[in-house]
Amino acid sequence: MFCSKCGKQLADDANFCPVCGAAVKRDESVSEVKPAEVQVKEAKTVKTVAEKKKGKKKAFKIIIILAAIAAIISLVGYLVYSWAESYVFTVEVPDPSVYFSTPFEEGTRYSANFYSVSADNLTDVNKMANAYVDLLSSKYHYELESMSVREYDNRPCTEYKLIYSDLSWFQNLVKSLNFRMYIPKAYVCAYEDGELDITYMYGGTLVQYLRDTYKK
Repeated sequence: MFCSKCGKQLADDANFCPVCGAAVKRDESVSEVKPAEVQVKEAKTVKTVAEKKKGKKKAFKIIIILAAIAAIISLVGYLVYSWAESYVFTVEVPDPSVYFSTPFEEGTRYSANFYSVSADNLTDVNKMANAYVDLLSSKYHYELESMSVREYDNRPCTEYKLIYSDLSWFQNLVKSLNFRMYIPKAYVCAYEDGELDITYMYGGTLVQYLRDTYKK
């Protein structure tokens, strides 16, 4: 420390200059310098608090993002389930009453559209059955899957089973997943007693199929 008047070096605790007698002026605004160890410790404390706040903000953002993803997945799942629960494959089919110019009895049986008529003899029934199978195959995108002789209620008949072939990409996907029972099908049955039955089956919904499969 030096005298501000004459420049003489003074002792640290001097109040007056021993040469010129001037009063020693001290700068009281200068704060006490803290030891280096204290400064380092305080800096670490401040850094730790900042890191904790940053970590909490990051965790909160992650929670918000996960909640948003879960909400989106739930919404998409609900929409897909609602669609699958109500979606049934339906296609245009010819009215046999119009095609044969013969009134068919109409109704529903086994959740399917059902048409029935009695012909005069077995030959007429077989001709009608073959003509209708050809019509479905040539103009309505049905393919003959099988023909068999079987009995219904002890009544022998020739049954033609046809399956719809003009499928969309999604219907082909469903078909490939072994959901064939939900692809539109047609059954043409010519009974030996002279009755011709035509049944169009559109199946149930995909959800019903999964429920039935699970029950089994």
